[in-house]
Amino acid sequence: MKLYDMHTHTNNSHDSKADIITQTKAQIAAGAAGFAVTDHCDVQFYERDHVFERIQNSVEDALAAQKRFSGQIEVLTGVEIGEGIWDEARAAKMCRAFDYDVVLSSVHAVRYPGLTAPFSTIDFGKLPRETLEQYIDQYYTDMIEMTEKLDFDVLPHITCPLRYVNRKYGRDIDFLTPYRDKVETVLKQIIERGIALEVNTAYANCTQECLPSYDILSLYKEKGGKFVTIGSDAHAPENAARLLFDAAEMLRQCGFTGYYYYKNRKPIFIRF
Repeated sequence: MKLYDMHTHTNNSHDSKADIITQTKAQIAAGAAGFAVTDHCDVQFYERDHVFERIQNSVEDALAAQKRFSGQIEVLTGVEIGEGIWDEARAAKMCRAFDYDVVLSSVHAVRYPGLTAPFSTIDFGKLPRETLEQYIDQYYTDMIEMTEKLDFDVLPHITCPLRYVNRKYGRDIDFLTPYRDKVETVLKQIIERGIALEVNTAYANCTQECLPSYDILSLYKEKGGKFVTIGSDAHAPENAARLLFDAAEMLRQCGFTGYYYYKNRKPIFIRF
């Protein structure tokens, strides 16, 4: 089975130091048939982080790597737009700025009073449980608006705050049951719009859990979802294509017969 890692980062993202050549060689060594370079475009930091220039460099780097490693691996262009609903016009501009193979759209920060910083920087260990539950509720509210309004191809790491809330700070929050109606709304909207759901293997623990959980993935399948991608979310070469076979096995157990990768913003099916 061919493996395509549809979510990776290079030093054109603010939180990665890996250059495109190192990342490409790591993907080849891991046995990937292809990977997408989806560097961060966080609209709230557009000016501060010179985001347009970073994404321009990212696309140019990916195209150069595709040429250099032709015949060894397929290098795809992409972008991960964060907080697009905070500035829809800017998000739309970035979506049209380059000829991407794939566009991801994420919620990395929540419009919750006093806690609007990226959740990777928040100390969730100190928040009262009621506040934390309200914060997760608003996270899904933001995601509902994003999946309704924005132009993108793949919804990555639908339960992303779980990495920090539960795994880093040990808060043991149920990311499905109390929010089931909102999760179902998100899934319904991406199914109706033909947007893929990503199985993200970053920070998977020793039980090799991915984001989303088996329960949410099964719910997506049950409701008629068919477009699924796999992404390592690798910010460093040692994580390139990490646990992609495990993610594929989870998809198979959920009843999927294969998964998709994207080229020219079109889904291409890979059978298990």
